[in-house]
Amino acid sequence: MTEGGGWRDESLTATLRDGMHSMAQPLTRLQARLYLALTNEGTNEGTRELLVEAGADLDRLCLLFALTRQVLSLDSTAARSSGEALAGVLDPLPMDAEAILAGTDLTLELRVERSLPAVRMDRGRTREALSDMLRLARAAGRPGSAVLCPVTVQGEWVEIAMEAQGAEAVVLDETARLRLALARANVESQGGCFCYSAAPFRVALRLPRAETETGARGAGKVEGGLGAPDPIAPER
Repeated sequence: MTEGGGWRDESLTATLRDGMHSMAQPLTRLQARLYLALTNEGTNEGTRELLVEAGADLDRLCLLFALTRQVLSLDSTAARSSGEALAGVLDPLPMDAEAILAGTDLTLELRVERSLPAVRMDRGRTREALSDMLRLARAAGRPGSAVLCPVTVQGEWVEIAMEAQGAEAVVLDETARLRLALARANVESQGGCFCYSAAPFRVALRLPRAETETGARGAGKVEGGLGAPDPIAPER
């Protein structure tokens, strides 16, 4: 604990951040080698099954790695978030959705309200959050349905939501819970709000309009809360 009641010691944070940076390359290499082994025609079926299981475990580890790295830098982004047009994250969304929804018969239906104001955001973290939201919607969506993505002005906020049409109550597995926590961290670290509903499935982020100070007052607020407790959220 820091003297002012913070949830971490800054020297420890710096050490952990350096350690996380040194882990990134080995994890990337391990993922690449697993993929090569899986796609090698000489790999027998028994070995392939073991590699698939190892790949699933590695995917969870990489998600936890990304979340931990995000948590370690929560204090640095909100001050740098600036007024930007939402086109910077909405224009690439259809192409991102095509890649994420590949192999399913789900489609993305983007519904953007006219005359959206500029918002205060970190573009990279917002795109990461939207990608994780899409992956959650993919898991919840019914075959042949659409993932609705309404973009609307909500008072001093602009909201981007993902809604899976016809989805029933969603039970999150470990990987989905990590993905949900990572999306939340990406949003809250820049002064936004995050909400999740399992029944019906809906996940949304809210970013403060650039001409208001709402983000400074409401940073970290979770509209509606998470549907399940977050097991690896930072202490407050």
